[in-house]
Amino acid sequence: MALCRAIELISNTTAARASEATLGKLHEAVAKQLLDKVQSGEASVAEINAAIKLLKDNNIVSLVETGDTMSKLYHALPEFDENDK
Repeated sequence: MALCRAIELISNTTAARASEATLGKLHEAVAKQLLDKVQSGEASVAEINAAIKLLKDNNIVSLVETGDTMSKLYHALPEFDENDK
């Protein structure tokens, strides 16, 4: 996979620190790879978890509006009582 090769090349680089531009490109490449996998329906559980972590780590949130996909997901989730442990 191209992404794995890119990460391998970056880790084998002798430079002390990557530039902000390089890190930005890596961030964009990772996000694009994850987006492509999720949109294709071929994402593994690990890739979906990585996408969720990427969103969370970058403070990306979604507002739930009536009738949208997030709303449907929200209403499909079971409710848990905090007292049930």
